[in-house]
Amino acid sequence: MFSTAPVGRAFFDTDLRYVRVNDALAEMNGLPAADHIGHTPEEILPQIGSAVAADLRTVLQTGEALADVQHSGHTAARPEERHWRMNYYPVCDASGEILGVGLVDVDETALVALLESERSARERAERAERRASLLAHVGNVLGESLDYEETLSRVARAAVPDKADW
Repeated sequence: MFSTAPVGRAFFDTDLRYVRVNDALAEMNGLPAADHIGHTPEEILPQIGSAVAADLRTVLQTGEALADVQHSGHTAARPEERHWRMNYYPVCDASGEILGVGLVDVDETALVALLESERSARERAERAERRASLLAHVGNVLGESLDYEETLSRVARAAVPDKADW
């Protein structure tokens, strides 16, 4: 369950040190799994490690899971901005004592890029729709009258709301 998971998985002890890391998380972090063991998130992930450590502390203090925590930053694996959705949960022994914190980490960089691309495409489509609407309206105004001054005044009134809302 741990080693073959397609998402990043880790177990931290109560000192917030990596005890176990699967290959998927090691690949995300850009370091072999063995290089994580005994180190803190701040040592492995300089850019987001303090935020991860804060999340781990919260789980240790409250004994409750944290779900869908989003973090963004860089790792040794890749210098470009990455995005992760992390889920933390307490790991307890049979008596209920907290032994550490488990982590499930999903790299959502591709999803974030897709959503940004979709947002950008939507904005371009909305701008194109506004331009087409303005051109259609101006076309109607131009065809309504042959009086030069009246037509010019109507075209200006049609263009002002879109171009100069103040």
